[in-house]
Amino acid sequence: MDEYIKPMIATGLNLSEIAKVPFHTFELLTNPAAEELGYWARDIIHHRRENCSKIATEAITIRKSNGNIDGLSAPLRLVSKIMEEGSLIDDKDVQKMWAGLLASSCTLDGKDESNLVYIDLLSKLTSSEVALVNHLCNRTTKSVELYFLITASYLDLDMNILQTIFGLKDVHIIDHTIKHLESLGLVEFIGINDTSIAAISNNDSFSVTLKPTTLCLNMYVKCQGSSDSPAKYWSECLHEQ
Repeated sequence: MDEYIKPMIATGLNLSEIAKVPFHTFELLTNPAAEELGYWARDIIHHRRENCSKIATEAITIRKSNGNIDGLSAPLRLVSKIMEEGSLIDDKDVQKMWAGLLASSCTLDGKDESNLVYIDLLSKLTSSEVALVNHLCNRTTKSVELYFLITASYLDLDMNILQTIFGLKDVHIIDHTIKHLESLGLVEFIGINDTSIAAISNNDSFSVTLKPTTLCLNMYVKCQGSSDSPAKYWSECLHEQ
């Protein structure tokens, strides 16, 4: 696997070397006084390295599906942050997003750091929030505005659908989660009569109206491992305004 990973990393580090960089401090926990904690730490290190391997392998698969990966590399700064954050995640869908970011971070000169903003955003999302972002990006109608900026239509989601997406029933958590996504600039939310979700939590027929922002659509494309602009990525299904 190293022969495929090396072209993706600007420094030529293989996966095992990359995995050690963010986690090397755990290896200090080897003295007798910290023996139990040391075993615990080594388990964490092993688990995170396993996740690093999964992310790197998936990134290779994504890049190879888009063409030859020879000569491509990514800035070590981005690789380190992706592995640092992604190695903490066990959810397969979220891991795939991290792999997509690693794949789309690879360029011929290995100097493009534009994905840094998406790394920061993805690191702030729960698996439930990622599920909602993916649902909105996949289900909304897309169109192009002035200067080729892409925009999405609003989507009505009833409470049952939201509870299924989030995998939980607590409407207060759903309310807070949507507001968190709003605060990050990833979704726009329209409530019925400007009433919060929590205020009408007993109404099973209640629906919310959401749409992914342009920032969210850009992040989604990069997390799919694509280097295309959102307008090009969705070019075959764009609607005229």
